[in-house]
Amino acid sequence: MKVQDISQVLAKRSCGITPGQWHDLLQQLEQHGLYLIICSKKAGFAQSPVGGFIPMPSKEDELRLMTADELNKYHLNVEHQILPVDQSKMIDDVRSGNM
Repeated sequence: MKVQDISQVLAKRSCGITPGQWHDLLQQLEQHGLYLIICSKKAGFAQSPVGGFIPMPSKEDELRLMTADELNKYHLNVEHQILPVDQSKMIDDVRSGNM
């Protein structure tokens, strides 16, 4: 499927994906040396379902795949992450050459 087509299908199907299916997908990404990074674009925090707090979700959040080398370059732990606004902005600034 083309990107524009699969993106519409995924938007509708993603609500039905189970935690187990997400777990399997994230493990597959790790096996290929990739980590899912959600760059938050909204200030504020919400309680995480696994304890603690995470950045609040927003329709403007960006999903990125990064390698361990990229994560290290930004001084981030090598793991899947949800980044708060300040860390998301830092990545945007570095990528656009503003730092």
